[in-house]
Amino acid sequence: MTNPAAEEFAREEEQRRRSLQEDEERLGPDHPDLGVRWSNLGLWYFKHGRLRDADECLSRAERLLSPSEVSAPESLGALFVNLGELRKKQKRFRDAEHYYERAWQLCERGLGRNHTTTGACLASLAELRELQGRSAEALAPSRGALQIFETCLGAEHPHAAMVRVQLAGIYTSLGELETAEQTLDRALACFETAIGEGDDDVVAQLQTMAESYRELGRIREAAELCEYARNALEAHGGAGSVTHASVLQNLGELYREQGALERAEPLFRAALPVLEQHLGAESPMLARVLRQFSRLYRDLERFDEAEPIARRALQITETFGHASEPLERAADRMNLGVVLLGLGRAAEARPHLEKTLEEMISSLGSHHPFLAGVHEAYSRCLEKLGLFPEAHREEQRALEIRSRHEI
Repeated sequence: MTNPAAEEFAREEEQRRRSLQEDEERLGPDHPDLGVRWSNLGLWYFKHGRLRDADECLSRAERLLSPSEVSAPESLGALFVNLGELRKKQKRFRDAEHYYERAWQLCERGLGRNHTTTGACLASLAELRELQGRSAEALAPSRGALQIFETCLGAEHPHAAMVRVQLAGIYTSLGELETAEQTLDRALACFETAIGEGDDDVVAQLQTMAESYRELGRIREAAELCEYARNALEAHGGAGSVTHASVLQNLGELYREQGALERAEPLFRAALPVLEQHLGAESPMLARVLRQFSRLYRDLERFDEAEPIARRALQITETFGHASEPLERAADRMNLGVVLLGLGRAAEARPHLEKTLEEMISSLGSHHPFLAGVHEAYSRCLEKLGLFPEAHREEQRALEIRSRHEI
């Protein structure tokens, strides 16, 4: 069976590469104007989950654009933001902070202190520091970002409100609970107005912030943001929309992570038909919900119900997902492997877990923290098959990764 999404991705990649090659032949491979082109290509790869290709392109752009720091600080600043996002995704936080700080300095110099791009750099820097548990150091850039957005866009603008949500989280981490509550209440009042006016972007931003809280391990606060978005949508006639279904999906996953499994199940059941109706039965977003739903059944030890859902998710990502989404396919493949282990079918699980390891190592390298859980699952599989030396080897690899990343 052909994969239309993969073919479309390959065609676009070829066009982008060919256009860049033509520019190289016309200008020469070291011309600084090519830096922006390499940066754009790297950002495109990053958005499609091709982190190694993104790294290669963005690093090349940095070499080309660095000499233009004085003449084109805005272009270099935008590149550094992209590199910061990439390094954060790769869990290379020290490098990410370096790039965010350089981006902020360049944007402030090239665009001015009171420019929204400068504010966005500060907000990214604050988020990164908070992600590392450095709340006291996150406070100043978050306050700076809020001041810029209020000056440029107005105190009630959704972008300013989003920074207030970030700032409320920082205040919470610092134990300033009353200030945190006041800051969050003001932000939510702004969101209520925007959602009432039909601004779905605000809901997307709330979910992005909820995901940031989730990465910090603050699942309760993440769930509260999603609950707020859900209630606001339902109050303003947004129930049944794909945006509403997306909120239900995220809230269901957060409930699952909290162990509130009975609360999570009806949310997934409500989200699935809406997403299928709006997005189609072959949507990668639908596959993500199916994966989460099957994980819920895994947690409930209802493996018979989890298996067909896990298989459907994998079929979607294998057949219709972009060729650029190896991590999505790997996640679905691992999920099915773990379900099969739960059903006592280790021999069937083994090739799925082996392929998962292969794809994740290819995309992330052999020491990424995500690999620890895969090695552990593969170790359990090998142990059930009586392959004890091999199982011990996989367990040791998982321990080495956890020790390296202190997880």
